[in-house]
Amino acid sequence: MTLIVRDFRVADAEAVAEARRAAWPYGVSTAEGVAWEVAHAPAGRRHRLLVAEAGGTVVGTAATGMCTAGGAAGHAFAEVRVHPAHRRRGVGTALLHHAEEHLAGLGTTAVHIRTLDERPCVTFAERRGYRRAAGYRFWRLDPAAAAPAAPRVPPGVELRTAADLAGDPRGWHTAETEVARGRPGGVDGGRTRVAGATRSTRSG
Repeated sequence: MTLIVRDFRVADAEAVAEARRAAWPYGVSTAEGVAWEVAHAPAGRRHRLLVAEAGGTVVGTAATGMCTAGGAAGHAFAEVRVHPAHRRRGVGTALLHHAEEHLAGLGTTAVHIRTLDERPCVTFAERRGYRRAAGYRFWRLDPAAAAPAAPRVPPGVELRTAADLAGDPRGWHTAETEVARGRPGGVDGGRTRVAGATRSTRSG
């Protein structure tokens, strides 16, 4: 069956969300969220969403772009997700190849990816030159069954909602950017590969 890697189309939103949920069950993915992500990505991120299609079915995706918060200049990301039913058929390899070529053309200095902490996924990354960096752990909690008590708000601190800042979200953005610089598992996480090496392997 012929595998095609192409750019995302709005009509793919539901299929992309389903593939992401199957491949990465720890994340929340909806058709509306996928479409919003593509339509509203910051210009500086140079966001691109690739889709792998086999026999008219979306079997994997790769979101790529520049890291715009908390990282060094020139750092980029590639989030490759392959539906479990279609793994070990070259889908991930094809998606990562296209993602790396795209990012190399943007002048990146390093590419970060995240994988599940499972031997086949780790091996896939390491065989392609990525090295292990920060790890991720996912915790599950039913908030209705174990809702924690609200913490005491320190004097001089006021809790606000995002809706309160809708008129001028610049302060929120500034705070988020500063916090991201020291956040564990940020752009220094995942597995890193120097983009220069990626470009050299594609030459010729």
